[in-house]
Amino acid sequence: MRKSTLLLPVLVVAAIAVLSAIFIVDEREKALVLRFGRVVDIKETPGLAFKVPVIDNVVRYDDRILSLEVGPLEVTPLDDRRLIVDAFSRYRIANVDTFRQAVGAGGIGAAESRLDKIMCSRISHRAWWISMTTISPKPSPCAATAARGRRLPFTACATAA
Repeated sequence: MRKSTLLLPVLVVAAIAVLSAIFIVDEREKALVLRFGRVVDIKETPGLAFKVPVIDNVVRYDDRILSLEVGPLEVTPLDDRRLIVDAFSRYRIANVDTFRQAVGAGGIGAAESRLDKIMCSRISHRAWWISMTTISPKPSPCAATAARGRRLPFTACATAA
């Protein structure tokens, strides 16, 4: 009786230790195993992987193509007309170790914040040099009619454009 009461807690603690040492890497992600904040191992293949319980930490990154949408940005090109630009970018994390070193513990959120700032500045810089004739050299019938103050039915604008 005494052995069974002592053996049961030991088995429970051993089962918890074994289960906390196992983690699963999904086929859509890559994982970094960190020991006290330093990269110990990179798991890029899907399946079961092991780590040291309590000491190691697993950080997962998406391996798919990610997208970042920049909100509508209002710029004024050369001909002083207001232009609203709606942009997006697509990216993929090729090397998770280099990505971790570049953005730190912030991960994808920090990277997207940086990319958002870079995209907004590049769009406003590039759009400043563009004139409206470069974007639309021949005005559509709907734009010409609207410029004269008249309105065309929606179907006429949809078929004319």
